[in-house]
Amino acid sequence: MEIILARHGRSALFAAAPRSRQPFSAWARAYEASGIAGCPAPQAGQQGPLRELGLLVTSDLRRTLESARCLCAGAPLLVDPLFREAGLGSAFMEGVRLGPRTWGALAPALWLLGLPAGAESWRAVRTRAQRAAALLIEQAQRTDTVMLVGHLIFNAFVATELKKRGWRGPALPRSGYWQCSSYRRA
Repeated sequence: MEIILARHGRSALFAAAPRSRQPFSAWARAYEASGIAGCPAPQAGQQGPLRELGLLVTSDLRRTLESARCLCAGAPLLVDPLFREAGLGSAFMEGVRLGPRTWGALAPALWLLGLPAGAESWRAVRTRAQRAAALLIEQAQRTDTVMLVGHLIFNAFVATELKKRGWRGPALPRSGYWQCSSYRRA
């Protein structure tokens, strides 16, 4: 059995020059609604495992759905908001004007410190990741190979849960766009 954690493709929003005067919450909403910048050519060694994929799993956000279609258009697909990225929040950032890339780097650090109020908590994300890992394991037992096309932070939480349940793979999944990490039953 194998569970593959993949990160979605680069957001189409990043293909355009970010506007630093735009409020971060408006940019974050646009990012959540955006698709991907384009499909990459399949990498050598990726096509084999993807041809044998039993199930492709994504969040319900456009960038993961489009990425899944690029990676493996013919695979059975399970779409579930359970697999969405951690809700880092953005309303507290309204008074400060920094570019989206700067906020993108700063927001996870602030989130780990418990900011902002009203964002999805670290504990809530961990609980959601526990449910997600259980669902992925259940599907891998049925289909042998499952791929989650997910998000940077949430994939890391899922990887931690898989490791706790005896799956072998990297401590943290690869973090680049389109990159995959494999977890196998110990």
